[in-house]
Amino acid sequence: MNKEFISYEEALDLKQLGFDEPCFGHYVDGELRGIDLGMEELGGVKPYYQRFGFHVLNNHDIDNPSKVVVTAPTYSQAFRWFRDNGKVAEIFSQLLPSNKYKWGFKIQGVEGITDGFLTYEEAELECLKKLIGIKGRKGREEVECSNCGSSMSLLPDDSVYVCSNRECTSCYEDNE
Repeated sequence: MNKEFISYEEALDLKQLGFDEPCFGHYVDGELRGIDLGMEELGGVKPYYQRFGFHVLNNHDIDNPSKVVVTAPTYSQAFRWFRDNGKVAEIFSQLLPSNKYKWGFKIQGVEGITDGFLTYEEAELECLKKLIGIKGRKGREEVECSNCGSSMSLLPDDSVYVCSNRECTSCYEDNE
């Protein structure tokens, strides 16, 4: 079931870009969790509400300064959010003479196509990364974790960078 959800890094980026849709999955300090979040992980508030008989959570419901909690949208939710915000993408396949497929994608309004992926999932992930880059990463300063050297993502309030390496012991750095 985990393969249905976008990665932690992309979830952080989507949150920074304004994604705030109800989700079934959530990341707590980089670990994918379901709807089993405890009150302490959500900052002591009870943000769950019922929609279509399922418990869901929005990013704006989360308020916990001691943990990084972010919603984990499915790929379908992420692509729908981009479509609703004017960025339409198409993932396509090409049959090769060897009777195998290669996969690619085209983003409306962006010149050219990107192809050569061996699986649909590879094309889907790279397309999502490209959409995120088009929508919001332009001009954003690249920051490297001083502890492990991995890239870091800036949280929406522009005050904290979060290391993308889940094993890193230095998950927070001040943005000063």
